Amino acid sequence: MLFMHPDIGAYSSVFVAASPEVDADPRYQGGYLQPIAQLGEASKTACDPEVARELWQTSEKIVEGMLSLS
Repeated sequence: MLFMHPDIGAYSSVFVAASPEVDADPRYQGGYLQPIAQLGEASKTACDPEVARELWQTSEKIVEGMLSLS
């Protein structure tokens, strides 16, 4: 699954955006999709509040840097 055709790689995103199944099934709300459009479990890292904080801070720095360029 490391290298998949872009059409296949985009399938999960398109499925979530367009499928009535996603609206009808509460399991999709805040759920994690793994290829290809299957509900899965998020990793421990994805659920780590410290990692989330670091990601938020890094994102803020990047956006601030972009804004200072304009």
